[in-house]
Amino acid sequence: MFRTVVLAVTAFTLLATLPQTARAQEYGRPVLDLMYDDRSYINDPHYRGLADQAVRYYKYQPQNFPFQKFRRHYSGTSWYDPVTDKLREDLLKSAYDLTNSKDQEVVKQAKKNYEEIVSNHMGNIGIIMEALALAREDKRFGDPGFFRWMRDGLIQVIIGSGDGKTLTSAYHTYTADEETMLVAYLGLKLINTEARQEGRIAYNMHLVRDPKTNREYTIFIDVTRAMAKIQNSKKKEKSGIGLLRQ
Repeated sequence: MFRTVVLAVTAFTLLATLPQTARAQEYGRPVLDLMYDDRSYINDPHYRGLADQAVRYYKYQPQNFPFQKFRRHYSGTSWYDPVTDKLREDLLKSAYDLTNSKDQEVVKQAKKNYEEIVSNHMGNIGIIMEALALAREDKRFGDPGFFRWMRDGLIQVIIGSGDGKTLTSAYHTYTADEETMLVAYLGLKLINTEARQEGRIAYNMHLVRDPKTNREYTIFIDVTRAMAKIQNSKKKEKSGIGLLRQ
């Protein structure tokens, strides 16, 4: 299983294009006056319904599955995690315990934890790509065909969220992994990142270089949703209400 976990991490190098300093700058900076409208009581059941639909019908590869709506509802659920680092750690620990523990109670709990994380975060590209890497090695972690279909659908929605040329037409990302994946998918080399805010819009300006033409230019990525959630979670943590849920 150690090999499986290593392969999962290796396969995830696509999502490691941005330097850690840039990721910390983007998703760790204080942002003021961003409004997080908590409507998880609406989004939780909508997300769950679409997730169940995806599991039931994915073998038909439905072209009309509403990936955009699915991703949007996920970003409004009580499980939504824009950072994902702790989730990824928990997912890989559950995978390790599931395949290595001799204690059947530990195995049973690990399986439950793994399935819960994946079920609650199917709209999270980071978790989907981790699950895909694990499932390719061991079918106990799910059907790789499903995760591949879900990954491709989410990627297309993210790429189609804008063109990045201006703030008005900025790409919209809901997680740090989406932003990292976007830059990597476009085949660009990151040079520098400036985190900015205009009114209640939080965004990142990435100075990038196209390796094919050696041209440098700036792309705009709107990260308002992610930053508002992080700010809201920090407020809850300070008040003792609790942070992000799985």
